[in-house]
Amino acid sequence: QFMSANRWFAQPTSRVALFRDTPRPSDAPLYFELKRPSEEDMIMHSSFGFGLQYQAAQPFWSQLSYAYKPRNQIHLGLECANCVRVGAPIEITAVIHPKIVKHHVVTWEMGFDRVDDRGWFSVIADVPNSSGFPTSYAQANLDPVIFVGASYEHYIRFLKPSWLQYSYMRSFDVPRPHDGGVGVDHVNSSLDRYPFKELMSVEWRLTLVQWRSHRLSWRNRYNYSFPERGAWLASSLELSQRSLSWILGADILGAEVDPNSADAGLFSRYRTNDRIYGGVSYVF
Repeated sequence: QFMSANRWFAQPTSRVALFRDTPRPSDAPLYFELKRPSEEDMIMHSSFGFGLQYQAAQPFWSQLSYAYKPRNQIHLGLECANCVRVGAPIEITAVIHPKIVKHHVVTWEMGFDRVDDRGWFSVIADVPNSSGFPTSYAQANLDPVIFVGASYEHYIRFLKPSWLQYSYMRSFDVPRPHDGGVGVDHVNSSLDRYPFKELMSVEWRLTLVQWRSHRLSWRNRYNYSFPERGAWLASSLELSQRSLSWILGADILGAEVDPNSADAGLFSRYRTNDRIYGGVSYVF
């Protein structure tokens, strides 16, 4: 089994449903065996990309970017065609095949940048290649995804000089036909690429103290995920003193849907991961 003390780790499927179409369905424990690839197969991959930016009459701009590169996450295939060992109890040992899958990423953005306000609009298309695994393998879906997002921020003077930002993002899946593996239809893991479907956020940044080389800043951000009816509230204080920086912050997460629901996302799965953190950095 896969175990980790990391609070952000999502354990893979540990049980498999058997005899689902019979009057007495049951399940059995699922164990894993790793088929380790060579380091060269995991690391040595070529990539290329290009970008084109157009600066119109101030303050407007637009840019187009393209890249063909490896995905940042390792893709997992579960081989379980003959993995059931009949006995008392029944045990299932699936073989995991890690693989690097490449994808095409196209981004078009436009926006404006003025003294007291700025904004942008973005469209991103992520089109992964097929894994090349046999159709009997269970694996995470490699569907193309399109993201549409926009953001606007402006300067305000409320108590102290500050910036207020509003952002919105939504993703659209383009499903491909899938052939699921035996007993396991989909591989969920902590490596799933996109945890958000539709997200809105508001951020307020302000400078509390500015004196010579000392600056105390306060940042607050509220994120709301529509499908999981969940939110993430983040607040942090940062003190900069020339080469020395101090930070103190807190995160609070919550959601109304079950972590195992189809609408579950980052806020649902990690709702118990509220935290207080602090740190110091020195540049030399």
